[in-house]
Amino acid sequence: MARLASRCRIIRIPPGIPNLRFMAALTSIVDEENCQLLKIIRQSSRILKHLDLLEWLQGDFQNLLSHDVLIAAWGDFSLGLIQMDVISPLPNMRTRHLEECNLTPLLQSLFNSWSDQGSQTILLSANQHRWADALKEDHEMATVLRRMVTAVVHGIKDHRGRHDCLYVALTAKEDCGLRNRQMLPIVLPYIDAALRQIPSLPKSTPDDLPQEPIVEDSRLSTRESEIMEWVRLGKTNGEIATILNISTFTVKNHMQRILRKLDVVNRAQAVAKFSALSGKAA
Repeated sequence: MARLASRCRIIRIPPGIPNLRFMAALTSIVDEENCQLLKIIRQSSRILKHLDLLEWLQGDFQNLLSHDVLIAAWGDFSLGLIQMDVISPLPNMRTRHLEECNLTPLLQSLFNSWSDQGSQTILLSANQHRWADALKEDHEMATVLRRMVTAVVHGIKDHRGRHDCLYVALTAKEDCGLRNRQMLPIVLPYIDAALRQIPSLPKSTPDDLPQEPIVEDSRLSTRESEIMEWVRLGKTNGEIATILNISTFTVKNHMQRILRKLDVVNRAQAVAKFSALSGKAA
């Protein structure tokens, strides 16, 4: 019996605390978190626009995942064909500011790290990953990002297509990193569902993407058709940028528009459809 009893001692009750009082306190904590989670799930069904999403994330949601900035990215990370959204109450942290910088390499690196670690939530400190360094020194967003202490990274893989999602929650607080790492995978499905309920914010057209006439036998512009010719020949975005004497960022933006126009999700499908439309072999 003594041997059996020793095997059954799974939970150690702290000394000096009556068993019933300890278990009641533990149950109270669990019940409170469950109630908070249920509350934010109910609130998420009422999200219709970007402002609703911001208010939801900055309200009761903070009790579960304390953060100052949430960066959402989705698309094909292997090709760098991704879109982004920034949700934050802080000044200079807006989605429109992303047009002035290129966070794609940083987010690709984070996505690869997350994938390489078995798709487990990653906790990063400012010393481990200087995310502000991905921006220009004087960029408005860089000033805010340098104040962040920790970031938690988690994602959702799309095994049916190539529309993977990555979420980065950053905070300036020093004592909530471990809790955020624990909570992000729990609340992420609800964040992802809420984000899918709202339309993307309108983006202004960059100066280096002039509006061009549409070729009669194609839905693509002259420049887009030119880029697809090089894609069909196996050239990368960087190689195409060098050939056409434009920036890689410009090529990437053109590719995003091409995928939407051709109604495909990746580069290979775009080549196949472009070749079929133009009557050329892929």
